[in-house]
Amino acid sequence: MDVSSHQEISQSITRYIRGSRKTVTLLFTDIEKSTRLWEKFGDVQARLVVDRHNRQIFSIVGSFRGRVIKTIGDEVMASFRNPVKAVRAAIAIQQWLREEQKHDPGAALKVRIGVHTGDAIVEKSDIYGDAVNVASRVEEAGKGGQIFVTEDTAGLLRKRDFIPLVRGTEFIPRGKTAALKVYRCDWERYPDLISGISSGNSFLMVIGRQKKELLVYLAAIAGLCVFLYRHYLRFFLGDLNAHTLQWPPFCQKALFVVLLAGLLYCAFRAFKKIWARPYAALSGLKGGFGAAVGFFVVFLATAYLPRILPGDLGTTVFSFDHDLVEVIEDDDVRLRLSPSFKSTIVGKVKKGDLLYPVDEAKGENAIWNQVRFKRNAYAYVARTVPEKIGEPEKRISRPVRFVLRVRDLASFLIAFAGFAWGFITFKLRPA
Repeated sequence: MDVSSHQEISQSITRYIRGSRKTVTLLFTDIEKSTRLWEKFGDVQARLVVDRHNRQIFSIVGSFRGRVIKTIGDEVMASFRNPVKAVRAAIAIQQWLREEQKHDPGAALKVRIGVHTGDAIVEKSDIYGDAVNVASRVEEAGKGGQIFVTEDTAGLLRKRDFIPLVRGTEFIPRGKTAALKVYRCDWERYPDLISGISSGNSFLMVIGRQKKELLVYLAAIAGLCVFLYRHYLRFFLGDLNAHTLQWPPFCQKALFVVLLAGLLYCAFRAFKKIWARPYAALSGLKGGFGAAVGFFVVFLATAYLPRILPGDLGTTVFSFDHDLVEVIEDDDVRLRLSPSFKSTIVGKVKKGDLLYPVDEAKGENAIWNQVRFKRNAYAYVARTVPEKIGEPEKRISRPVRFVLRVRDLASFLIAFAGFAWGFITFKLRPA
């Protein structure tokens, strides 16, 4: 690589770094005398205490629109766009710790907090710059139960909100030559801020690798849901819709409202359970992943390796006693009043729709399916469009019938076993 290429790369990186410089407010927390914590409780119990402590800090930081950047041992680093919200988050942390001490004085932690506002290089997963070093040194200058705020942040607080600050003091931070002026926040005088903040429900506070695994689990579950809908559920919904066309319009709307209300109710109950039991929800994600893997392995093996696997896996267990008409063309397909491309259009359908056939007819060199369109109303949809000069014959629809085979039941059985495996073997790996 020549000198000019090195210069171009260097200039590009320089432009990126300069464009990443932003004014942010940084918050550092650290547990005072954490060594005694590990000595007192032992490794496992102390790690659980720190994990619960971090989860609550994550919840508080998120409640004040902050972003947790990383944890460094027992230390937490977070950033805020608004300095007022940063100091309020610090106050809320101390208020929560005070409440914890009331309930269990022996297990209560003392935390020192430092807050500083300045320019830093803000990247997706980290923040760099002297502002980070200053915020860290400010936190080190405090004691357990204290909040120290730099003069830069204090000046912004006076302009925007009342925060009780005690007269400033100066000290020379470690690694610095100039004195730094800081103010102590008299947080005990501030009104309550922790009411309504969830107690440590930041259940996605896991290591980065496990977050990626959870995304893979979600993708696998989504793929399984789409597959189940395409191959199973839509047949039952299409058959249900075909039968309800015979009902009065009021009954059709009432059924739709009941089904929608039931779906929303189930979604609400599921959300409440996930919020109340986040670990079970995460276990369920891995269970869904196991179900997806198990289902597709068996389904694909039985579908594409028939010579190797037993022949009775293709035996029919259940099927509809009638066909449905499936639309297979991407373009808008018209429903017509009679079996002719020149007849009146009475409706449109899209690819994947299932229609209930009544009869078939021939017209204009094409075969047409007569389908039930509305109550006591029928329409025609072409199976094919005749070929034209320069255009081949186009297939519009086809007859399909739902069939449930032994291999489908075997796939569902293995999927259930895969779900149980994933649910049982899931382990949370905290950040």
